[in-house]
Amino acid sequence: MEEAKFYKEIAEGPSSAGAYWIQTEDNVRLRVGAYHTPGDRKGTILLMLGRFGYVERYGRVAQSFADNGFSTVVVDWRSQGLSDRMADDQQAGHIHHFSDYQKDVSAMMQVVESLEMPKPYYLVGVSMGACIGLRAMLEGLPVAATAFISPMWGIKMSAVQRIAAWPLSWAAKVTGQGHRYVPGESGEC
Repeated sequence: MEEAKFYKEIAEGPSSAGAYWIQTEDNVRLRVGAYHTPGDRKGTILLMLGRFGYVERYGRVAQSFADNGFSTVVVDWRSQGLSDRMADDQQAGHIHHFSDYQKDVSAMMQVVESLEMPKPYYLVGVSMGACIGLRAMLEGLPVAATAFISPMWGIKMSAVQRIAAWPLSWAAKVTGQGHRYVPGESGEC
């Protein structure tokens, strides 16, 4: 674990905040942010973000948690923030398997343990992070309580889209095109 770039002026979080590089078991380099204040004694919030989240984006939230006696840890998931990308297109947010995020959770917990962040742990999952967090809980993540905010339990699609989505995604994966955008979409804003 080594120190990583952290943009304090953007985060507007606790002054003791920092970020660290850590490798997952499948050799992906992730950035993990730790908002830890020595006086935090109530526990640590494991903040699991959605698709467009990154460490600094929730600095003010971490400040609010700190004001209430909690430390916060947050991870730039693979293909997000400053973490390694799984595709050449930096905007794609591509991953190979959704279950790979569990490797990111394990790496995040290594940082929590290395920094001796206070127990108990509490999970706050936002959107996609809620889905990742629920799976982590089902696999034994030791949390005392959980809050899910706008959980991504599924993607809203019409019946026609849903019928087309499975064979299209299967064909893309089989032909090595799983990293591409869906028809009609691009990385342009």
